[in-house]
Amino acid sequence: HCWLFVSQDMEPSEQDRIFSPRAWYDAFRACSPATRLIPVPRQVAEYFVADGLFSSRQAHEAESERCTRAREKDLEYDSSGDEDGFDNDAETLARPTFPEFEKLVDEAIEELGGRVSPKVSFRCPEDAAWISFNRSTMCASAEEVMQLVKGSDRVAETLSQLLENSDANTTVTWLSLRQWVQFDQGMEFRCFTKPSKLLAFCQRHTDQHFDYLEQAAEAINSALSAFCSEKLPLLANAAFGD
Repeated sequence: HCWLFVSQDMEPSEQDRIFSPRAWYDAFRACSPATRLIPVPRQVAEYFVADGLFSSRQAHEAESERCTRAREKDLEYDSSGDEDGFDNDAETLARPTFPEFEKLVDEAIEELGGRVSPKVSFRCPEDAAWISFNRSTMCASAEEVMQLVKGSDRVAETLSQLLENSDANTTVTWLSLRQWVQFDQGMEFRCFTKPSKLLAFCQRHTDQHFDYLEQAAEAINSALSAFCSEKLPLLANAAFGD
């Protein structure tokens, strides 16, 4: 993993230009999982940040059919809400569809082996992993990608800022779909660097203990130092070059 820390002093468009996978993926292609990049049109970005609860078309149609059957059987069903007081019709809407965009997403997922992890701009929707059946960012369809991204406050915050600075009918940012790889969490690190030099590193998952890290510390230090010496100039050229 290559973890980039975003300066809050930067304009959103500058953060997007420098830190999104579109900026650095080509330079790191040889040591990164296969990735596909898809432009996010304005209408899709606006849906991702819109308020309200949305269900998939299939789920919404199934719920409508259930309500209809209940009424036909003359059951004690209040169409304005269930017994728990939750108003399905008022609170949950059928998700709008974006056929061209979703077709590109499904095609990319198929090319990448059927499972991906999405990122919008430089934001991964990790905060919405609870929505997923597998409690991760793994997605196997455009429907799952749309649901996961829609549920992310982190993505919504960044997209809202980008929308304010983008013109109508333009690409707001890019969706990156990374081939799903199950990494060893003990071997994921945050690296703190200056140009071409590793200053320090630490575990990414600081809430977990991995017994083998202490014995492997010297080897890990050497490997990360060599990696940063080789790859950081590529990152600088990709993000800040002409």
